[in-house]
Amino acid sequence: VVPQAAATGIKSALSGYTSSSTGPVPLVNQLTWAPVAGTTSYVVERAQGASGPSVVIGSVEGPSYRDSGVAAGTTYVYTIVAENAVGNGPTSASLTITTPAIPIAPSAAQITGVTVNSLSLSFTDNANNENGFQIYRAAGSGSFSLLTSLGASTATAPSPVTYTDTNLAPGVTYQYE
Repeated sequence: VVPQAAATGIKSALSGYTSSSTGPVPLVNQLTWAPVAGTTSYVVERAQGASGPSVVIGSVEGPSYRDSGVAAGTTYVYTIVAENAVGNGPTSASLTITTPAIPIAPSAAQITGVTVNSLSLSFTDNANNENGFQIYRAAGSGSFSLLTSLGASTATAPSPVTYTDTNLAPGVTYQYE
């Protein structure tokens, strides 16, 4: 018997870069749905945008699919088809998601104050959709490492952001990015 019902309860969990990430992280959309009785596999279809053609992006045995082929700032429409050896069941209702756009990079980084043991940095936040900022530091000729992660600015961009690096050693050259 062909699966008689369509997959229901389709949910999306988008993951990727957060303010605590220490490097680029690809966006991933984890889809889940309620199991359909009599199903041996599910076909996952995706369209780019509301009017784009729907294409099969995968087939899975259980009610979940990890879509690692998503891009920032894009709308996707997903549907699921339950199937077994006899044939395909009805197509599910669609689920539409829009991935977040990549934030505009900050600019105008500068040192705004220096004391014996501290240094104040400032830069311009040019985006309203960031999750946060990461500041990297190198001491002397050493390599850069993550110094701190700052939360997202609550001010409307462009807006100034400042950070003070404390407990610095006198006479050491520091570089920031």
